[in-house]
Amino acid sequence: MSSTNISAPAPADDTGFLAQLLPNRGRVTFLRGLIRIFLAVGVLAGLSLIWDVYRDLHAPVRKIQKAFRGQPPQRSTPGIGWSTK
Repeated sequence: MSSTNISAPAPADDTGFLAQLLPNRGRVTFLRGLIRIFLAVGVLAGLSLIWDVYRDLHAPVRKIQKAFRGQPPQRSTPGIGWSTK
């Protein structure tokens, strides 16, 4: 049996932008953690913004309901509805 000589493929070019940005496992781990922190802060800020918009849109309804609680409805057309005298 003769063994064939198989040559290894040429090494990848490690001079690109990604190779310079992420040269080793420690730096990759650090950058992944940093990205996760920024994503978490962004999600919390987004939830805060959504809550503020929701609260502002529903605030007038609550104020009106609180102001008119226990009072009969009033009509602007005279002769229709309850008397306010």
